[in-house]
Amino acid sequence: MPLFTQADQLILDGVQFIQHYAANRWGYLQEGKHTYRALSISGVQLLPVQLTIMLSARLQTCPLFVTKLKHDRPFAYSSVYGYWAVPLARYMLDNDWVDIIRP
Repeated sequence: MPLFTQADQLILDGVQFIQHYAANRWGYLQEGKHTYRALSISGVQLLPVQLTIMLSARLQTCPLFVTKLKHDRPFAYSSVYGYWAVPLARYMLDNDWVDIIRP
């Protein structure tokens, strides 16, 4: 079952985040890999849905993500970064799960 919805698409399209993600995919994948490794250390098999909240929290402090939002939404407070981080996390998990879990 896909995590990424049409509503997520509309949110990310408002600031061209899909294009930004594609241009900076490697950097974002490193954030996803780090989050996955941190949560899978217990040995429990993780599903994409279980990573959504932690990955979105990590994205909110990721320099690529923050720089993009500061450029496109200079008056947005960091407290609302989750509005874009959660849809981006879902997009990443739907499209790059195999690469995220690959060592």
